[in-house]
Amino acid sequence: MQNIRTPRLTLRPLSPTDEGALLALLRHPAVGETYMVPDLTDDQTAQRLFQRIMTLSHDEAHFVRAIDLQGELIGLINDTEITGSTLELGWAIHPDHQNHGYCTEAVTAALQALLAQGYTEITAGAFPSNQASLRVMQKCGMTLLPKREDVAYRGQIHHCIFYGIHAPCHTLNSEFRIPNS
Repeated sequence: MQNIRTPRLTLRPLSPTDEGALLALLRHPAVGETYMVPDLTDDQTAQRLFQRIMTLSHDEAHFVRAIDLQGELIGLINDTEITGSTLELGWAIHPDHQNHGYCTEAVTAALQALLAQGYTEITAGAFPSNQASLRVMQKCGMTLLPKREDVAYRGQIHHCIFYGIHAPCHTLNSEFRIPNS
């Protein structure tokens, strides 16, 4: 499992030392408003979820990575669905690290890596109220798709809109290039 490096970030598999930071991210009330995560008030449930995410981050069949800033886990980027050569991507950045361009940088790097792996379409969905994620999608060269979905989350139905990018595509944000290995 190779790390993906950008000018400021590393997208990497999770390790046992990430448990506290990841659970703090997933338990943050602001993150729970837009990133679909189960209620983690029970410590055993939270630990099982962390173990599952860490295991998936080491599974070549999935794309699950910590977003690391100078050795600190500040976010998570992951596949939410894989169908053939189409992958749906989701992400969360800790609120303390929002509005610094980290999410755009991480998503751009993930898109580059996934397209290089042979995926022909990468999609992402967000609630219309999640303007920050919608802007990230646009900055990364994703375009609005006709797909719409109503999703039950935390006792409410939320409308979800989707953006996507197709290969070959030359509109991918080129500001953050992955260095050649």
